[in-house]
Amino acid sequence: VPLDVDDESHHMTEAYRTTLTEL
Repeated sequence: VPLDVDDESHHMTEAYRTTLTEL
């Protein structure tokens, strides 16, 4: 089960949303 990939993807989404919020 590629949990590592899923977790990384979720982290990327969180970072992207945070960037949009900061902007």
